[in-house]
Formats: sequence, structure tokens, C-alpha cells
Amino acid sequence: MDPARPEVPARKASQPSFWAKSLMVGMAVALLPNVLVSFVVRRLRGAQKDLPFLEDLRRSAIRGVTLLPIRVLLARRPPLDVEALISAPRLKNYDRQLCLPVSDGLCNGFWICRGPPGSSQHPRESDIVLMYIHGGAYCFGEPLGSTLLLLRAAEIAAAARSVSVSIFTVAYTLAPAGGTFPLQQCQAVAAYRHLLDVERIPSEKIVIGGESAGSHLALTCLLGVAEARLPKPAGALFLFPWISLKNESPSFERNKHKDVLTKSLLDRCADLVIGPNNGKPGAGVQEGIDWDQLELVDLNLPLGPGRGNWKQILPSFTWMNVGEHDMFFDDIVAFRKTAEADGARMEVNVTPKKPHGWHAEDRPMANTLLQMSPDETFPSEKLPGCENVGNGLITVWDEMRKG
Repeated sequence: MDPARPEVPARKASQPSFWAKSLMVGMAVALLPNVLVSFVVRRLRGAQKDLPFLEDLRRSAIRGVTLLPIRVLLARRPPLDVEALISAPRLKNYDRQLCLPVSDGLCNGFWICRGPPGSSQHPRESDIVLMYIHGGAYCFGEPLGSTLLLLRAAEIAAAARSVSVSIFTVAYTLAPAGGTFPLQQCQAVAAYRHLLDVERIPSEKIVIGGESAGSHLALTCLLGVAEARLPKPAGALFLFPWISLKNESPSFERNKHKDVLTKSLLDRCADLVIGPNNGKPGAGVQEGIDWDQLELVDLNLPLGPGRGNWKQILPSFTWMNVGEHDMFFDDIVAFRKTAEADGARMEVNVTPKKPHGWHAEDRPMANTLLQMSPDETFPSEKLPGCENVGNGLITVWDEMRKG
């Protein structure tokens, strides 16, 4: 595959092969005894008193799965079935103008929506154009994976502030396919240039966003935007950002039995995306690091000469969410302190007792939402992750208007 053209979801999703699923199940079963023994020992010691029994068991099981080889994990979930999504009753007013592919050189992605339902406007006429980058530790995920979350967040913003939102999600090369950093940064900057130069969207309407590794990529994209002397976007919205690929902050130890992530998986993924060091000397992070890219690997390091500071690089306002039990927690807090010391305006929204990627817990109930008509109201407490992102988008919009 050409690394400049990442794989994108098929319109009709294909299921993983029988053998791939069988291998994954077999290896997961083999890990089960160790997972259960560790879980029981911790509960007997009272180590997880702040987590209910079943929730602790659920997170322990997910952590156990992350110990599987990456090639096995890649087969665990089929890609999004786009045809099934856009045919859902809730989305009928969009008139199938959803998930429209874009390919322009290094820029690949999808217009999840071009304005509100029923709109025939160009995205530049929207109040906000959200450029969103998916997560997955640079090895997993797909550009349409957060479609439901983002559409519901746009729906919430429209209802609360009458804000019209267009959403462009970036497709970038995943590390196992052979694309290593900084290729992904180049692809993200190309997507931003596409919005500016091809779509003619004013930078003061653009909000850059992302989740986990996607937030890391969005931040390195902002560094590339500053280096290219492009106008920076007006706002940023980051969900549980992976600030440092070194994976060394104290919360990695403090939350290792509370989160759904494992340091083992994150280290393996970081090695794959950073690439081989070609025999360069060095020690301390992980084997295989390209030391020339270390500044992009750990965004808590001081910026290099000529980079400026975070006030100059970040938009006028940045909103971030992180769960209290996320292993990234301390890196995110440290980044906020550094950015605010530089004069950047930022809010970190902390959700108590939630792990990394907690917004994904909305998915089962989101399928119920899809079967409802566009005019039916839906209780906000049923989709707390969507509500969180929608409120974050509203906060960014309010702060953007302050200038």
C-alpha cells in the first residue's frame, strides 16, 4: 500500500475471517487465568475500593486483551458499515450527505457532515468546521470510528447555541502498514491546508480536535502549521490526549489497575510509529526511537529553537477532557501547566473515576438513538460521552467568540 494513501473504511464492512477471530478468541482464553488471578488478588487486598466489582472486572478483562499481539488485535473489530450508518432513521434528514470521501494528495479523509441536516451549504458557511483526528495508538482505529459521537455532539451544540457544525475527519497511515513518524504529521498538515486552500474555509472557523493518539497528532499538526506560517485554527478540542509517547509519568503506575490501557501495548505501538533508530546511540525511552523526532514524541519537552511557545502555537482556546483513572492523566496536567505558563488559554475537564476512552461506553445506547426519528428527544444522561463532547464544543464556541 502507498503509505501516503491510508486505508479507509469500505462502504460495506467486511467481517474478520473465521480463522482470525478464532485465533484471537483462543489467545484471549489462554490469558484468562492470569487475568482472573490478578483480579482476585487485588480485590482481596482491597486495592480497588473505589471501583465497583463488575466495573473492575470489565477493565481487567480489557487490559488482558491488550496483551495480545498487535496483529491479532487488528482483527478484533470489523470496520464501520457506512451504508448501515447513513441509512439509519435518525440521520434521514441528512439526505445521505454523510461520510463523503476526500482525496487530495497527502490529504485523505471524510466529510462526516457538511453542515446541519438538510443543509445544502458549503462547509465554509458553517459556524464551526471541526477537523477531527481519530485515535488508536497510531496502530488502530479508522477515520469514521467516532462518527456517531461527533454527529451527536454537533446535534447538542446546535440545540444549545444554534451553532451549525461541519466535520472533517482525517485519514492517516497506521504504523503497522509501514508509515512512521513524521509521515502522519505531514498528512495532518496537508488536511489542514486542504481546508484552507481548497475548501476556502477561514481559519477563524476551524476547530482542530482529536482523541488519544489523534490529539497527539493534532498537536504536532499545530507545530507544523506554525512552522509553515499558516494561520492557526480558532479553537481546539482534545479527548484524553496522548501527550508523551515515552509513557513514563507517575499516573502510569498509579492508574495501571484502574485504566483499560496497558503500558505494554502503548510502548509497542510507540515503537512502531516512531520507527527504527538506524543504529543511533541513546538510551532511556524505548528501543527503536528515532532520536531526531524526540521533540514530537514527547510534547512535554521544551520546544526546540525557533518553535516559539505554546501560546503562539495553540489556538486562542483549547478544551481537553480526561478521565480521573486515565494513565495519561499526569502528562495532560503537566502539559496544561506548561501551556498556561506560556500564556495559552486552556481548560482541562476531568471526569471522575473514568478510564481512557470512556466516551466509547456510549456505543450500545447510541445504536438505540440511531433507530429514533430526527424529531425525537433523547435523554442526555443516556449518552454522557456525547454530552461531554457536545458541551466541550459549546465551550470552545463561546470562547472563540471572545477572541
